[in-house]
Order: sequence, then structure tokens, then C-alpha cells
Amino acid sequence: MRPVRAVGLLLALSACAPATPPPSSSAASAPPDPLAVDCGTIQEALCRSVVEAAERMTGTAALAVVSLPAPSAGGMPIEEMYVVTLEPEVGSAPAIVEVVRFAGSDNWSARRLESGIAD
Repeated sequence: MRPVRAVGLLLALSACAPATPPPSSSAASAPPDPLAVDCGTIQEALCRSVVEAAERMTGTAALAVVSLPAPSAGGMPIEEMYVVTLEPEVGSAPAIVEVVRFAGSDNWSARRLESGIAD
């Protein structure tokens, strides 16, 4: 009979224990933090995606994103092209990263540019 009593006691204790509150629905539906990057006229979700690609490649925080027209001559066809300015390291100029999406791809390709953009 003791095992039955122990089970009954456990059930009674668990029924009396305070229930854990359900997860807050306001936290799940809260909008994402505003982007602290100058995106100009670029849609925030797109800008966030471009910034994430540049920051993942460099490990440096982004300052600004600028949209460029995709080149139409030679090489792989580019769908979208952006330049991301990154926070400078102490005593140096800001770094520049080119972020592109090639035709037929959903992924971003990023590369650090050695100097500023040619006019």
C-alpha cells in the first residue's frame, strides 16, 4: 500500500504547487529592435539582411548601407548590389564591404573592398 500512498501524495503536492505563468505573448510579438544603421531609403528588413551578411563576414558593426545599380556587363549576373560602411578600427578609415546577390541565388556574397568605390 505504501507505493500507492506515495503516488497519491506526489499527485496532491503537484496539484497544490503554483502553476508556472505562460510565456508572455507580448515578448514574442514585439517588433525587432530598430536598426542602428543608416539605411537611407532601403527597406529595413532588406537593410538588416545586408548588414547581417557584411557583419558576419567581417565581425565589425555596420554604420551605413548604400544601394548601387547592378552592373550589366560581363561575369555572373548580379540581382542586387550594396556597399556597407563599417565602424573603423582605432586610427584607421572606415572599412567598406560590397554585398551582392547573384541571379538565381537567395544568399548574399560579401567582400571587403581595399579602397573606396571608384566614381
